[in-house]
Amino acid sequence: MALPIRLPVISCRASGAFHVTYPGIKVDLVELPREAIEMGIVNRTLDIAVMLVSNLQNRRDTTYETLVYSRRRLWLSVEHPFASAPAR
Repeated sequence: MALPIRLPVISCRASGAFHVTYPGIKVDLVELPREAIEMGIVNRTLDIAVMLVSNLQNRRDTTYETLVYSRRRLWLSVEHPFASAPAR
């Protein structure tokens, strides 16, 4: 079973917990570009994936469950004009 993931810290924690719960299942953690992950899920060379789905291209041939919702944040230099703008 291959479990592609883009978050190294979470992957270590998740794979450790998974291994304790399911010691008989081998998990290979790999990092791939989003397009390769989608193709791997569709053509069944990957069993499961953990990835951002807001930009999922092939919604017809894939199914997903949202695990985490995250707020979007704007990151910028302290010298940027937006840095002195009032927060809303």
